[in-house]
Amino acid sequence: MEGHDKKVTNKKQPTRQALQKEIYRLLDTIADLEAKLMQKTAAEQNNEPFNLKHKQLSDFAAYAIASLSDSGYLISKDARIVYVNPAACKQLGYTEEELLSMRIMDIDPNVTEENWVSIRGVTVRDKIQTIETEHLTKDGRLISVEVVANYIEINGEQYSFSFARDITERKKAEEALKKNQKELQKRVKELEEFYEMAVGRELRMKQLKEESEKLNVELEKYKKS
Repeated sequence: MEGHDKKVTNKKQPTRQALQKEIYRLLDTIADLEAKLMQKTAAEQNNEPFNLKHKQLSDFAAYAIASLSDSGYLISKDARIVYVNPAACKQLGYTEEELLSMRIMDIDPNVTEENWVSIRGVTVRDKIQTIETEHLTKDGRLISVEVVANYIEINGEQYSFSFARDITERKKAEEALKKNQKELQKRVKELEEFYEMAVGRELRMKQLKEESEKLNVELEKYKKS
């Protein structure tokens, strides 16, 4: 029994030492983290006005984008939609989760895998571009939109921050104006043709009158002779 107890004690001893060593290591790690946290807190406190202003500006920017009536999209290099504002969800009829699982090709039938590189290339080159295109709603409607795409970088990653404005009514007004212009041009042409015809008729009547007068003169001469 005595030998057996000694054997058990010797078997447990390395395990206890290993646990103590791990505890000491964790205590050292915690102490190191606490020191770093204190340094960070002190630095933040020393720069508190800047941090507060930066946070206020960030909060305002986020609020402004979320409150826009225009749809807002953050689009990654590979055309994935990584952020949308509430207006985008309302305009297209999708939930935020649905839109964040989609790519820009899913809502813009004019953007394809083939032309996305060139479209994005213009945004990267010019930093901003304006495009008139169409967006497809969840219920299958196509709405005319004017998209202003802005090139930005976030943590070294390239994105297109785009705003889409519904211009359906404006396009209808433009089409109506074009139609009215065509109708007006047609009416003007008809009036010009009528005027030319009226002037031509008047000239012809004048010629006939002159010819008639000449005949009368000749007739009078003939009578006298």
